[in-house]
Amino acid sequence: MPRILSRIPALTQTPRTHPFWLLVVCLLLALLQMSWAGYQLGIGNQGIQIPFLEALHNPQLFARDQMVADTLHAYPSYFFLLCGSLLTVL
Repeated sequence: MPRILSRIPALTQTPRTHPFWLLVVCLLLALLQMSWAGYQLGIGNQGIQIPFLEALHNPQLFARDQMVADTLHAYPSYFFLLCGSLLTVL
């Protein structure tokens, strides 16, 4: 780096981003994605994800449902297991 540029603090220091600004950027990107692609409730994986939560909350509700029994514990996300644990507390 040329000597004249090394005197400018902004060029020599590593920038640190405050977590608040990271959150703002994430929220803006989420809003941009929703305005670009849209959002619809009940479309996509929610058709099987809601029964997962219901089955974790009340195991008798889907006791004979083979899809829920086979898929729930092989699903590639721990989110539903965590949410199901929270439902039992509430």
